[in-house]
Amino acid sequence: MLKKLLLFLLCFTICSCTWVRLTKDGEAVTVKTEAEVSDCKRVAKTTASLRSKVMGVERDEDKIKLELETLARNAAVEYGGNVVVPITEIEEGAQSFAVYKCKN
Repeated sequence: MLKKLLLFLLCFTICSCTWVRLTKDGEAVTVKTEAEVSDCKRVAKTTASLRSKVMGVERDEDKIKLELETLARNAAVEYGGNVVVPITEIEEGAQSFAVYKCKN
């Protein structure tokens, strides 16, 4: 019984952790909606993905969303973008983003 409890607590702790770190350059990239980028130039599309389950347990949806946005923000730098816009829903730990270069 104690082993099961410890395993559960370990799994819960792992599932609640944030694994993805925002880079210094990624900090300058923001997440916006399609309506907010009407005056911007679309420069690329990127797909972010990660594990949505750890040890067979679904991870928290809000953490997955935050980590996918962080991955997209980090990737946007490589394309010269400063804004990302989600263009698909999250499915099995993956989401696509449009990368934009905006003046402001």
